[in-house]
Amino acid sequence: MLITTSFCLQFHPPMRHESQKIVVALGDTRWEATGRRLLEAGWTAFAREQEDEDAQEQPLLPLVEQGDSVRCDTAESVRKKTAPPSRFTEGSLIEAMANVHRHVRDERAKATLRDSKGIGTEATRANIIETLKERGYLAVEKKSLVSTPLGREVIDLTPPALKDPVTTAAWEERLESIAQGKESLESFLEEQKRILPELLAPILERKQKPLYPCPDCGAALLRRKSKKDGSWFWGCSAYPACKRLLPDDKGKPGTPKARPVLSEHVCPVCGKALILRTGAKGEFFGCSGYPACKQIYPVGANGAPDTRKRNRK
Repeated sequence: MLITTSFCLQFHPPMRHESQKIVVALGDTRWEATGRRLLEAGWTAFAREQEDEDAQEQPLLPLVEQGDSVRCDTAESVRKKTAPPSRFTEGSLIEAMANVHRHVRDERAKATLRDSKGIGTEATRANIIETLKERGYLAVEKKSLVSTPLGREVIDLTPPALKDPVTTAAWEERLESIAQGKESLESFLEEQKRILPELLAPILERKQKPLYPCPDCGAALLRRKSKKDGSWFWGCSAYPACKRLLPDDKGKPGTPKARPVLSEHVCPVCGKALILRTGAKGEFFGCSGYPACKQIYPVGANGAPDTRKRNRK
């Protein structure tokens, strides 16, 4: 016996609705309401849950005609504050870099940035953000990226043309022309050599106090990474003339450690001055020749080092 089964597929038309905008004059004020009016349920008639969700996003408005009168049943005054745009997270900033054309009004630049797929590439955008964080231009608060005072100062100093995506779009067009053989690389580079000094002149001519001046000479402090353990510290930009170093405190120069004060007492072993220090068990005298000389002495009754009871730390 051969049994056959046939299936009948019936396609339902999509949902159709009419966008609405009702404008009402109440005294000296103008009130507007936007919504929609359902014309044909279509397939949503079989998915009531989806229909309800859509209705919540944009409410259904009644059918009205020009000149219809309305009655105000209730009125409520709500005091609110305008909320600023949400801060970028690393994920949303990467998405904005890839779609930077959405933030540009110039149509030609918008098209160029869309074709070049934004700022950076999929392989470099995360590294760009990481570099900005390492150099102290960005900091992470919870999950959001926040500009640091150093980062804001750099942006304030940067000429508008160099931080405008339209400039990026223009250079992308030039580079594409070079790739197609319509323009030479030499002419592009010569133009950059000509305009960059003009753009940077206002920065180089400004005599502004550094954001983080060196406490010794007043020159700008620079955030650097230790080659030894990868930790961050701040060093004077006037190095080697000034060798001032400061610890890093969450992207800012930290409080310098107090320099030890040499006492009038000397180490009987090596002859160098002793320093009064404080340890877990109280005060003691240690040799300033440490680590070559590791002698330590307890504090005597008269406040001087008791050199009869020397110990090696």
